[in-house]
Amino acid sequence: MDRCALFVDAGYVLAVEDTSTTGASPLTAVDALRQAGAEVVGVAVLVDRGARENVTKRGLEFRAAYDLSDLGV
Repeated sequence: MDRCALFVDAGYVLAVEDTSTTGASPLTAVDALRQAGAEVVGVAVLVDRGARENVTKRGLEFRAAYDLSDLGV
């Protein structure tokens, strides 16, 4: 969480990340958001590089605009 600041006035929050391979970064954000009083409703990424399983194991909704197969990788 050293790259961002949190401004949370308790409520529903969607954690958004550009790309995620393991889910570690958005899950760190989820933990910080919850500590700040937010109710995290899910994680969204532009490109899922493999994070889906780790995020959904935590009971969170997961959405991705693209996955590796969409990019031909």
